[in-house]
Amino acid sequence: MAENQAQDRGGSPREPLLKFSVMHYKKEGVSDEAFKKWFEDEQIPRSITMFKKYNIARYSMYLTPTVLRETFDQELKERRNNNWKMADFSAVTSYWVHDADDLRNVLSSPDWAEKIAGPETEWVNMDSAVVLAGFETVYLEDGNIINTVPIPE
Repeated sequence: MAENQAQDRGGSPREPLLKFSVMHYKKEGVSDEAFKKWFEDEQIPRSITMFKKYNIARYSMYLTPTVLRETFDQELKERRNNNWKMADFSAVTSYWVHDADDLRNVLSSPDWAEKIAGPETEWVNMDSAVVLAGFETVYLEDGNIINTVPIPE
């Protein structure tokens, strides 16, 4: 069952998709509301068609509004300690690919420079970002166990 569901998502238990996530900061002076509107109304529509063209298997965007970061940061300090903190990024974009060259190809394309990187300069702090690369395994989805690991007895 888990194998069929993994294949439906584009990967398989033996050949998972490679995931790249980029943590972005919005440009100083840009409000959370304006940033969200730009991302959803302009950046995403430009991205989707291009990502299909360059074989990006999956793409997601995760916005982290200031009010949520501040609220949960305070809760972390109260429940844990002052060494725990919320990440201060404005957005996380994630790309899943079958091969790292698929991502390299889109990032080096004229399409990327013109349609994605160019417009970003007005909204995103291009001087700072954090990138993660690895493999993601989903174990629970929509309340259903979809992957299992041996459970110690």
